Amino acid sequence: MAFNFRPTKSQQILNKKKPLAEEAAAVHEYVMSSYGVGIILDPTKNNFKEIKIPRLVEQQINLAGIKKALISALIPIELLDIKTIDMGFDYSDHQPVRASFKLL
Repeated sequence: MAFNFRPTKSQQILNKKKPLAEEAAAVHEYVMSSYGVGIILDPTKNNFKEIKIPRLVEQQINLAGIKKALISALIPIELLDIKTIDMGFDYSDHQPVRASFKLL
């Protein structure tokens, strides 16, 4: 896994033209506007299903809280398949803690 794509703008994600790029861009916008940091993606994968969030965010909110806030914020955007995204905090040399976007 090469999670080394650290976009600073959503357009950088969209320019990759990969499946789930719009969803990843939406998550990036939310995390950037809420916590001041961007997401981390693996550019070697065929899609952007897996998203890592910098560990710094974990000090402020857990994955369940992020998931709930994202679903609430993005529900009006009907075209996004946000439920298929997997998130984890970036622990670099550790297996990330994951949360999926399944509505309870």
